[in-house]
Amino acid sequence: MCVRKHECEHVNSKQRAYSRIYGNQHRAIIEAIYSRRVLRAG
Repeated sequence: MCVRKHECEHVNSKQRAYSRIYGNQHRAIIEAIYSRRVLRAG
């Protein structure tokens, strides 16, 4: 998919670092928003 493999690896490592640091927090925010939407719809 990527033109340069190095670029992909760099992006993937950045995403991995991000998810390691913010993953749980981010997931909690998404779950809160999702549950709010479900409650509103239901």
